[in-house]
Amino acid sequence: MPYTGQPPRYPYGSGVQPPRDTKPSSSINTVLVVLLVVILVGAGLFMAFFLFIGSFGGDPWEENMDFEQEVFIQEEGHFRYFLADPWEERVEVNFTITLTGGGPFDVYIMDQEQYDNSYGNTSTGSFSSTFSWHNVTVVHDVIELENTRTQYFLVVDNTDMSFLPENARPEGPVSMDVEIHVTYFYTW
Repeated sequence: MPYTGQPPRYPYGSGVQPPRDTKPSSSINTVLVVLLVVILVGAGLFMAFFLFIGSFGGDPWEENMDFEQEVFIQEEGHFRYFLADPWEERVEVNFTITLTGGGPFDVYIMDQEQYDNSYGNTSTGSFSSTFSWHNVTVVHDVIELENTRTQYFLVVDNTDMSFLPENARPEGPVSMDVEIHVTYFYTW
């Protein structure tokens, strides 16, 4: 009788199947790719639709904020009122400041950096403002700020700044009626 050798041994024993290939089939991969493309195209169309609608300007709307108060400022002091945040599209400020006691004062519209340079570190002698009214007893004006990139403030000043020859010289405390009407304009 011829020798046939040992019968083959299966590593999983009798009755146990070897593991199946766990790679997803190509049809599942195709479905996933098509689904991803549909989602991306849908998101792109959604964004394009809102950009297209936004190009017509949309309906504008506005918000108003009012401040009316008597303000007292000590000599070498100032009053600051917040006007606008960095994301405002357009801001219109209508204000009237009328002296009720004391001497003349200065009024400034300043952004955050201008304010910090002028009042945060007085040793530098650095001063700038977006709008200014010097040595006044009454101010009535309307100003507009567009596409703000920083905060803006209205500042009423009773400080002697030696590097600003045109500014008012304090004569003691001042009192004034301050009326501020701020309108914020928005569009979609």
